[in-house]
Amino acid sequence: MGTAASGPRPPRVEVALLAEANGYAPGQPIWLAVTYDIQRDWHLYWSNPGDTGLPTTATLTAPAGWTVEGPVYEAPHRFVSPGDLVSFGYSDHATLLFQVTPPGDAAGASSFTASARWLACKEICVPGEAQVSLSLPPTDGAWTGGGLDAQLATTPRPLVTWPGATASLDTSTRALSVDLPGAAEVEVFPDAETWLHLAGPPQAASSARGQLLRLTLRPDAPEGLAPSGVLRVTPKGGGAARALTFNAPSSSTLE
Repeated sequence: MGTAASGPRPPRVEVALLAEANGYAPGQPIWLAVTYDIQRDWHLYWSNPGDTGLPTTATLTAPAGWTVEGPVYEAPHRFVSPGDLVSFGYSDHATLLFQVTPPGDAAGASSFTASARWLACKEICVPGEAQVSLSLPPTDGAWTGGGLDAQLATTPRPLVTWPGATASLDTSTRALSVDLPGAAEVEVFPDAETWLHLAGPPQAASSARGQLLRLTLRPDAPEGLAPSGVLRVTPKGGGAARALTFNAPSSSTLE
């Protein structure tokens, strides 16, 4: 009998489908989450994997008449591989969120199925997939929420929710400037179509006021491009970091 080849064992990624509440109320939106528990020292990838990897994806099938919005990805982390290859993803755990809304006349238990795909990497990369299901009863007024508070807290919010934030795109130099009063540190995770330089940390100038972030578009980026993505911002004086979306056209208004 032959011996197994040396090297890392295939990663163990456990997938579950969770709900924020113990049931649903007709006509009222509710959050569902596809969660990935990742074996130590392995990582999965964000919607924009960066220079390497493949996106972690999930699709959600809901009963007829329900609407489904998502997925919404939690803010990722940055991984740098030999050769200055920059990737974005998750270690330990990842969450993709869907908001589902039942019709006003929904009745009886409702079943949902999520199909998940991922690429887990360490020294090697191993693809994986899973299907997970969940059934929710109507609540009859006994709605109990809060089951996904931790996951919802990590999802990005619009950058305008950060007091005093502004952004502008200099079309002559193809540089995006983001002013974040009260910020101590900033991490940048561009969308796949943003065409921003990934290698090296972004240029950020600290001041008593906060952080002024400067991002440069690649020379081959299409004309008229509006950079977009996610920022993780740590406030001055401590406190939890916040994930914020940015979408900056050539005006100074931040979406």
